[in-house]
Order: sequence, then C-alpha cells, then structure tokens
Amino acid sequence: MTIAVLGLDALDYALAEKWGCDNILLENHQQLKTDSHSLEVPATIEVWPTIATGMPPSEHGVFLDATKRDDGVAITFARQLVEMMPSKLHKQIIAVRNFSSNGQNYPTTDREHVFESGVVKNWPGISPCEDWAIAGEWFSAFTTEELKPNEFRSRYLRQTGEQFGWLVGAAQAKEPIAGVHAHILDHMGHAYAERPETLRQYYTIVDNLVGMIRKVLPKIVIVSDHGMQTTVTEDEEPGVHSVRATISSSIDSELPASIYEIRSWLEERIDSGPATESSGVDAPMDHLKDLGYL
Repeated sequence: MTIAVLGLDALDYALAEKWGCDNILLENHQQLKTDSHSLEVPATIEVWPTIATGMPPSEHGVFLDATKRDDGVAITFARQLVEMMPSKLHKQIIAVRNFSSNGQNYPTTDREHVFESGVVKNWPGISPCEDWAIAGEWFSAFTTEELKPNEFRSRYLRQTGEQFGWLVGAAQAKEPIAGVHAHILDHMGHAYAERPETLRQYYTIVDNLVGMIRKVLPKIVIVSDHGMQTTVTEDEEPGVHSVRATISSSIDSELPASIYEIRSWLEERIDSGPATESSGVDAPMDHLKDLGYL
C-alpha cells in the first residue's frame, strides 16, 4: 500500500486549525518543528531536501544562495527578444511564461533520500521542479500585474489539480512511496497575507482537494516546510514565512516532531513493492506497426 506524501508548501498549522481544514488535518496531526539556515526564517529550497534526506543543508548541500544564479545566456537572450517585440505579441508570450522554466536550474542533492524506492515529483532539492519554476514565472508576472488575478488563479488551480492527480496515479501504480510538492499556499500566502478572506478561499480549495484524494489514498502524509505570517494570526511581518510548519497523517502512529525525523519515520513504514508483472505485448506486432506505435 503506497505511502502518499503530499508536500504543501507554506501550509501554516495555525491557519489550518483556525479555518477548520478538517481534510488537511488528518486523524493524526500536529505542528512540526522546522529550521532555518540561510535566512532568519525557513527557506523552501533548503527545507524540502532536509525533509527527504533527514540532513541539514550543510550535509545535503542545497542552499538558498545556489538559486540566486544568472538564468544563463540563452534565457537572458530570450527575455531580451521578448522585450523588443510589439506590445501585443509581448503580452501573449508573457501570458505563457514558460519559455525559461524547465525546472532543471534548481540545485539538487546527490544524497540518498526517502523516495529512492518510489517516485517523486516537483520536490525542491530532490527532483526536477518544472511545475515550481513555471509557477514562479506566473507569480512574477502577477506581482507586476502582467498576469491578471483570474488568470493567475486559474493556472495555479489547474496545476495543483494535476499534482494531486499525479499522487493518486502513483498510488494506483502501487509505488511503495510517492511524494509530490505543491507550492500554491506559499505564493497565495505571500500575495494575500493581509487579505485573509482571500487566502482562506485557497485553504478551503486545497482542503477540498485533499478530501477528494483521501477517498483513494488510505496511507497519506501531509507535510509543510514552514507556515506564513498573516494579519489574521497577528504576526509582525505579514507575507514572511513563519515557523508554524505542519505534519498530518492518516497513519495511526506517533508523528515525527521535526523535519529531521520525517525520513526515518517514513522509511519504517514503507511496504515492499508489488510482484513483477510479465513483460510483453499481446497485440500483433504488424498491427502495432500499422498504427504507428512501432
């Protein structure tokens, strides 16, 4: 039975409790002790590989500074070309916002991690993060008003639905463990930290999505890297990361207390994979060639 690990970036424990996110807060849940390294608050690119490896950044080697890189000659040139185009065409390309985002530029660790025996998608520091990179382009365009709120919302919700669906698919494939990272609550937390009525809508949407996948994922673990300071939680710096990380699980067991304990806790509960199926295809090879499959 697959352990489905849903990484919800910036899922704030206090907000989930305050807004009654009963699906996110599974049968077993608590605030998770997180950590910071390069900043005074936890940084996404540093914490997620820590969760997967059980190691601090000084050991897994993924630091925030490594993401502050030049995009490269090709990407810089592409952006310059876009800026020189007629405004109408410029806006169309900005609306796509994926020509510079293949997710390969983010640093990854070469250390062993908890998903070695399974599959993982869009997990910072562990796997290619095309989804995260594209969402970052959207957020950048949203902050400069090149991308309107309705379009930003629509794109993000479609992407998030795909990520949740991927986790369900991995479980149907009977992977021993599957992990996916979804960034939606982080960007929405930064955007709407002083407008809690809007931020709450996104928590409700994500909670509803979790409610859907709970029906087909008997063993699910939800974890976040940090929370988000907001006015509704009366924090000093709304829009800045908080230390109120979250862990939640349908597994009836004492939960790990910190991000450094999650890997070992998960590994103790991973089942062996399914028996190997026989290989080969039953259809005639000539027919497959006629169809263009071969």
